[in-house]
Amino acid sequence: MGVRDRFRLAVPVSTMAPESQHGGFEYDLKSCTLPEGAQFIARSGGAYFFSSDKCQHAYNEQLKCVRKFDFQYRCRMASTYDKALALAARNRLYTVDKAGAVKELKMSKRLLHVHMMGEDELLHVLICRTRKMLQLQIGERTLSLEAYTGKCDCEVIFADFVDTGVFCLAYVNEGTDVKIALVAVRNGRLTLLRNDLFRQAKSAKMTRAIGSNKLFLIGCDGKWSVLTYDRLYCAMVLVRHLNIAPGSTTTLRLLGQERVMEFEAADHSMRIVYHGITDSSRVEKKIPLEAECKEILTVNEVGKRVAVLLRAGESGLMLIHFKPPISTRVSILFDNKLMVQKPEEELSELIRTGKVTINTQLVDHIMRNKLESCAIECLKSIYIPEKEAVRIIVEDTELLKVLIQHTKGDQNEMIAAIRKQVSEEKCAEIVEKLFYMLDNIDMFGDQQIHCYKRIIAFMNILLDAKLFQMQEAQKLNPEWIDKLQQLVQHCTTENHNLLSLLSFTASLLKSRGKKQKTDKSSLIVSLPISV
Repeated sequence: MGVRDRFRLAVPVSTMAPESQHGGFEYDLKSCTLPEGAQFIARSGGAYFFSSDKCQHAYNEQLKCVRKFDFQYRCRMASTYDKALALAARNRLYTVDKAGAVKELKMSKRLLHVHMMGEDELLHVLICRTRKMLQLQIGERTLSLEAYTGKCDCEVIFADFVDTGVFCLAYVNEGTDVKIALVAVRNGRLTLLRNDLFRQAKSAKMTRAIGSNKLFLIGCDGKWSVLTYDRLYCAMVLVRHLNIAPGSTTTLRLLGQERVMEFEAADHSMRIVYHGITDSSRVEKKIPLEAECKEILTVNEVGKRVAVLLRAGESGLMLIHFKPPISTRVSILFDNKLMVQKPEEELSELIRTGKVTINTQLVDHIMRNKLESCAIECLKSIYIPEKEAVRIIVEDTELLKVLIQHTKGDQNEMIAAIRKQVSEEKCAEIVEKLFYMLDNIDMFGDQQIHCYKRIIAFMNILLDAKLFQMQEAQKLNPEWIDKLQQLVQHCTTENHNLLSLLSFTASLLKSRGKKQKTDKSSLIVSLPISV
């Protein structure tokens, strides 16, 4: 069964249409049915991995099963690198290369964690039964962290790179010590930087903060603290202890520097509570669910959104995406001279009402702090300079839809900005997104005809600006020619400004197999195009 086959949602859902709302809270919800007995094992490379007996499944962010493998042993770990994949049981390692070829390796040591650093390079966390040692291993090189005297039991609570070439392993050993080890990884060699005792606890959890790569939330027997990685000292440094007492069934995640998100699955809803770290603020949101929610499997950052994976019923799966609120007050520049503090919501309103000038300093601030609502208001504004609109799209191509719907400007200025700011790779990515929008034009609702014409116009501008450079960089997709031909095939009686694309199609056909030596002659047929 596919997405939404098992559970009927209480509100209409579409990944491209406007999102569902409850009490002013926007979110997107998808659901599917899992194979019988499937258990969640990991999220890696944008995929959620489940193991059902000897069958392993991978689901994407749309909850569609994209990969499936049948192995002799049930896997407990998963890691990806590009299109390569590693799955592991306690003493079996399965690797799948980009071509889909599977290799099986029997391990003499017990695997606790596997991390892919390259298609053929894996970092293992394992227990050596012979020497009774907790070890890290890359190829034939090993690094021993500590010896065991009992049954060699260890629980890994965090294992990932915290900086370039610095791997962090947090674990609870047999003596109920919560330890954090930092290991330098370079050219396949492992060097222990430090292995510190953080606290004694029977159980512990550790996660990376949402919206920050250097902040971490660690909980030991219900006592929670914020850590940060200090590059100068190569150490995990305590920022503060938190005065939060969540329930036993809740999941906590750190949101930036100022908030903690608390997730709790109720019978037919998911409750989200935002706790202020530096103050006593508390904001609660609730998302209604038609199906009974049993547990929260994992919470992750996906782009600028939070993705919550939930187990529903006996074999149901739900995935909720939403954008968390940002209240951090940061400095912004007004009139090129005055520095003031404004939260995102207030800055967004100032842009919308035209009370702040959209300039390079403002766009720099918006991009640096990932203020998506402000970027959207900039693209909607009639005062935005063309070069700043292009900058926003280059930084976040997900906002291309907003540009198509709202942004107006001069064609020549837009072409000049694209030639100066957009690489051939990024231009090819944008063209692909434009073709996707044409294939899914219903995403624009009652603006379909308006946006169809604007997509064509913007594609003209892109090709006029970067056609020859993309060809020289071998970034022209041969499929584009066929798609362009299909677009212009019946354009003689339609007012869609397609004659320019016909010129591009002819040029692409002529240049197929040839390398263009000049980009001085314009390929645009003389047609006024307004964007």
